[in-house]
Amino acid sequence: MHVEKVRGIAFEQVKREPSVYRQALSFGRDNDDIDLEAVAPFRRNVRIGPHRTSIRIEPAFWAGLQKIAHLEETSVHQIVTDVEANRPPELTRACALRVFVVSYFQNLAS
Repeated sequence: MHVEKVRGIAFEQVKREPSVYRQALSFGRDNDDIDLEAVAPFRRNVRIGPHRTSIRIEPAFWAGLQKIAHLEETSVHQIVTDVEANRPPELTRACALRVFVVSYFQNLAS
């Protein structure tokens, strides 16, 4: 296993099954015609503490948030509240949620 550092972050170089890579590149489509509705960001209403707001992110990230909520036995609203409480000021709310979802599943996989 080879470890590469990018911007001070160590990434393990692990050979993966090519089918996993190809599956990820398919963006959930079964043929060559891309379904823009399946990948286009959409807006959902959420609560951050007692406040209502809306967030616009891609369907894969909404699905990731729902899966994390299920695994952690909490709600998407609570996750959004927790991410907002820990969000660096230079990140937008939507960006922070995307980073959180990716980080969660990266940590889960390692």
